[in-house]
Amino acid sequence: MSKSALNSFSRQCFMELSKYHILVVSFCPGWVRTDMGGENADLDVNESTRTLSANILRLDSRNNGLYFDRFLHPIPN
Repeated sequence: MSKSALNSFSRQCFMELSKYHILVVSFCPGWVRTDMGGENADLDVNESTRTLSANILRLDSRNNGLYFDRFLHPIPN
């Protein structure tokens, strides 16, 4: 439910803020070894954030309002 609420909030922000040219996107960081992801997760935090950081810098207005995996592949929401 929390992911659904986050997606809904992101879409609402996109609709409200696009008139101010503010880019709003959401990312799935992958299955990350955190307290929530657990010790069996595929990625450590550094791997996930390194990929996310590089791809955030590639965003432009065509990406506004979309939901992506960490490789910048759109995920239907």
